[in-house]
Amino acid sequence: MFDYESMSDLQINKLVAEKIGLIFRDDDLDYRSEYPSTLWCANHEFGNQIEPWEQKNFILTPDDAWPIIVENEISIQKDTTHCCEECSEYFTTDLWESDHPIIDRVSCFDSNPLRAAMIVFLKMKG
Repeated sequence: MFDYESMSDLQINKLVAEKIGLIFRDDDLDYRSEYPSTLWCANHEFGNQIEPWEQKNFILTPDDAWPIIVENEISIQKDTTHCCEECSEYFTTDLWESDHPIIDRVSCFDSNPLRAAMIVFLKMKG
């Protein structure tokens, strides 16, 4: 399994786009310098673009992430106390926890709740 937590925001966005069947442009370097994790995506048939290009940022834009979260029944909640597994002690955090209520061991803690949810989505889809 990939270590999604260590990937960049752009890498996560690309993987999410692929998993939901979108193609994306990777050639607009001027745009990338201004918006480093946003992709230009489109629906396709057999690799041929069939809809206009749209900007997508699944980890920063709720409008892009929410349909994935709802469809895959991913939960997001503020993790105000977190347990250190090595020491069994609790401490206060600014993290968000995202998980799937049925699939065990599919969870993520991150300061960005949408990023955490997209990582859970990628873990679910393998």
